[in-house]
Amino acid sequence: MEAVGETYFFRQPDHFQFLHDALCRERPARVSAWSAGCATGEEAYSLAATVLAALPGAEVEVLGTDLLERSLLAARAASYGAWSLRPAGPLLFPLLLEGAPGAPRVAERVRRVTRFEQGDLRGPPPGGPFDLIFCRNVLLYFAPDEAVRAAALLASALAPGGLLVFGPLDLPAPPPGLRREGRAELQIFRRVQAVQLKPHSTSTQDRARPPPEPPTAIHRRALALLEASQLSAAQALLEELRRSEPHYLPGLLELGLLLSRRGLRRRAAELLREVLQRADASDPEQLVDAPEPLPARFFAAAARAFLERKAQ
Repeated sequence: MEAVGETYFFRQPDHFQFLHDALCRERPARVSAWSAGCATGEEAYSLAATVLAALPGAEVEVLGTDLLERSLLAARAASYGAWSLRPAGPLLFPLLLEGAPGAPRVAERVRRVTRFEQGDLRGPPPGGPFDLIFCRNVLLYFAPDEAVRAAALLASALAPGGLLVFGPLDLPAPPPGLRREGRAELQIFRRVQAVQLKPHSTSTQDRARPPPEPPTAIHRRALALLEASQLSAAQALLEELRRSEPHYLPGLLELGLLLSRRGLRRRAAELLREVLQRADASDPEQLVDAPEPLPARFFAAAARAFLERKAQ
């Protein structure tokens, strides 16, 4: 197996900023974190530096695991060059590095709370439960069924209320029992707190309800109905998706196009104008969660093309 070499400090900095802000709000006394598929260690050290910056007095433990021992040897050495310090990965928290600028080394305080072990994401998790798990830009290299199983194993190692962070292309939908946090393109999920039943209660109202179906899963079911030419059933499902997830942009676009196809052009135009307004208000390169994640500019272009054709 070849190593994935695309890693550097604070890659996808929005993830680390989100984590830093969340920890500052919640102020836990202890944090256990896992960098799953840590490669040569930059992500694990970035994670440790972020937690230490947010929680100076907390007890912190960060575990990095990777399948390749040669990557772990580099991680334990903790010495890095220009490849790990690229401008795309700004050093958000300056306590990460020490030493001369030409030969930086991970700061002793960060090394002290970080350890590395060999591990395969297709096998049982290395202990836990963890308050934070980062597994980014790893599962996209797995076969789809393997990625789903690995994600379920990761979720099983997450403590109640803990955060699990994926890369933007790792998964089509979150594992069951997790709730999305922050912007959709961040792919950050929190384990839903366990529901406490009332003492001696047997009422079905007091039982924990199953987690809601992710919008991308409902969207896929609608696409399958469209492929089977079951337009009424697909419309009903997309209308239901709009009611439950009114900000899910791909569902709005899909419903608008279907309504146009069925001759309901006024309603279709209203939905496509809403899609255009929301997409134009977003970063054009921001990935939008969908069965196939696409940048916001795609949705803006699709809606604009429809509306311009209608105006002709």
